[in-house]
Amino acid sequence: MDLEQPSPTYTQFSNALNLTIAANETTGRQLVFQTCAVPVVQNLPAGFSVDFFSMQTITTTQPSYIGAVVGPYYDPLVPYDPASASCLSGYVFADIAVAKGTAPGAYAFPDQRSVRARHRQHLHDA
Repeated sequence: MDLEQPSPTYTQFSNALNLTIAANETTGRQLVFQTCAVPVVQNLPAGFSVDFFSMQTITTTQPSYIGAVVGPYYDPLVPYDPASASCLSGYVFADIAVAKGTAPGAYAFPDQRSVRARHRQHLHDA
C-alpha cells in the first residue's frame, strides 16, 4: 500500500503510539480516524505539544516522471482548530514536538479520541 495515496482499506496497527524523540525535535505520525472524532489530548507533560492536521488530497492527471502513478495523493495538511465545532475523520497527521530543555526520560500520557488509546512518549538525549 502506498501511504501517500488514499486507500479505502484501513490497517489496524495498535491503539498505542511508541516513539523515541529528542528534546528540541518534532516528529509526525499518520493516524486514521474511521469515524468522525474530536481529538483531545490531555495531561501532556511540560515541554510536549501535539497538533493535528486533516490530510487533504489532490489528484494528478499527468505523471511527473516515468513510472509515476496518477490519481489522488495526500498533499495539503490543513491545521485542525480544536476551538472549532468540527471533527476529524479519515487520515489525520499528528505533529508531535518536544521543547528544548525537556528532561530526558520515559513519558506516558493519555489520549482520548473516539476510541480510547494510551500513547507513550520516550525521550532520550540527542
